[in-house]
Amino acid sequence: MVAMKVIFRLIVFVLVFAMFVTHQAQGEGDCHTEILIIMMNCKVTIEYGDAFVDPSEKCHSLVKLYDTDCICHSFTLEGQTLVDARKAIKPALICGKPLPIGSICGSK
Repeated sequence: MVAMKVIFRLIVFVLVFAMFVTHQAQGEGDCHTEILIIMMNCKVTIEYGDAFVDPSEKCHSLVKLYDTDCICHSFTLEGQTLVDARKAIKPALICGKPLPIGSICGSK
């Protein structure tokens, strides 16, 4: 369990580093900071696993604050190795910010 937390933190730091060194395509929404914040605060809800866990109050308030559609469109392949994209859609629905019908979240 401790090793999993260390690996998760390491991957988040790598994603933050990659975010600053990669060139953003012009016109692309800038939701990368929000993605990292959601990943840190909603980790239990959106990580790979058997059962879905309801979002915490902190997760709930952040999902309501951020543009979930932009976050889904900006979800990278690296992020999808940490987060189950299908589970990432549920907090948006539960928190009253459902994605438009036909939306693509990451590669899903």
